[in-house]
Amino acid sequence: MPIRPCSAHVAAIARRGDAEAVLFQEARQEIAYFPVIVDNQDMRYVFHGRDNNTAFDAPWPLLHFIAIRWSSQHAPAYDPGVTFPHPPAHAAAALRDLIRIDPDMGRVLDQAGPLPWRTRTPGFPGLLQAIVAQMISNQAAHAIWNRLRVLPGALDPAGLMLLPEDDLRAAGLSRPKVAHARALATAFLDGTLHQDRLAEMDDAAAIAAIASVKGLGRWTADIYLLFALQRLDVFPVGDIALAASAADLKGLAARPNQKELRVLAEDWRPFRSLAARLLWHHWRHVTGRPAMDDMPTD
Repeated sequence: MPIRPCSAHVAAIARRGDAEAVLFQEARQEIAYFPVIVDNQDMRYVFHGRDNNTAFDAPWPLLHFIAIRWSSQHAPAYDPGVTFPHPPAHAAAALRDLIRIDPDMGRVLDQAGPLPWRTRTPGFPGLLQAIVAQMISNQAAHAIWNRLRVLPGALDPAGLMLLPEDDLRAAGLSRPKVAHARALATAFLDGTLHQDRLAEMDDAAAIAAIASVKGLGRWTADIYLLFALQRLDVFPVGDIALAASAADLKGLAARPNQKELRVLAEDWRPFRSLAARLLWHHWRHVTGRPAMDDMPTD
């Protein structure tokens, strides 16, 4: 029988037993698969097709997927998952290592589906996004970013400096965030920050350089390294969602403070960024939010 790729999330749906069949969209063609074998060793799954003449092997991760649940009692409905990029090969291998260190992380994938590989544009736009996202919900940040990014020149340091404060405020930036955005633009214009130099620095040096700019603290620096530079061992201990997710996943009596979360994250070295990604993914799942709703960069 020919072997073709399928989605790990499809296998997760089948393994939970809450669907008689799974409709999987591959290359824009929707085909219904009836699972007959589910083997989670090395995250590989096997299905037989509707006609029982074709087997489907499921290496993880697939680049994109859309899964639809089928039931004999209900009409098909899209799973909360949406099409999104999955981890590159080196990160996928590191994820497997992390799951061996902490099996609870594998539970996240079983329950929430494949991990979206969220990224941000390196350089000025990525750090400007981090400023927008400070201390507000993702939904609010998304709305503000959509208004900000269409302002002429807003994603360029020199262009942003030319924009009137009223325009930036109308986009949704608070007065402090306008000041922080201008400080960021100035840092790129005077050479304090440089996209290529940041990429060449080790984690500690890059964090120190970013955090030296007004309004760009440790959380902002960590977020930039994690999503824009895609470093594998950064953990933003000041992130409230990470603390809440860790408490839920680990069954803790209370949400850990920053010191406690830092100690907990030590067990995930040298893959703390991946642990953070999985914890965010878990929290989105348990709070009923989309797996992928990141802000566009252009």
